[in-house]
Amino acid sequence: MPLTKIEKWDASTGATTAAFATLHTALKIAEKDLRVEFRRSYELLSVLTFSLASILVCSFVSGASATPVVSAAFLWVILFFASILVFTTSFTREADKGTLLGLKTIPCNALAILLGKIFYGAALLFLVEIVLLACAVVFLERCVQS
Repeated sequence: MPLTKIEKWDASTGATTAAFATLHTALKIAEKDLRVEFRRSYELLSVLTFSLASILVCSFVSGASATPVVSAAFLWVILFFASILVFTTSFTREADKGTLLGLKTIPCNALAILLGKIFYGAALLFLVEIVLLACAVVFLERCVQS
């Protein structure tokens, strides 16, 4: 497939400018989503509350008998459901407000929108994971010391 006028080959990096444009657009979309999230952070707080409540329940259920393998399984399951919450709320917010159609009108490909949402979700999950690991150290301390 020949390169179009927009997609010129960059000999110094070995990539097309379209790839950089897609990445740049994805980062801008992720930045927009993070600004919206931190402006009204009840969705982030709900994910953090879910994570904290889940770690507490796992701590009460396992007691002193949990091994590090069981604690790691608890953390993975909680992180899995937290990721579902993060990505679902991201796309639901866009669909409810009608801004998903606005995103589709941006002169970029759909991959940039999807990458932007993935970057946004990864950043939020990183924050959730930091809090989750700190809570796991506190509430599952016997498992961490083993």
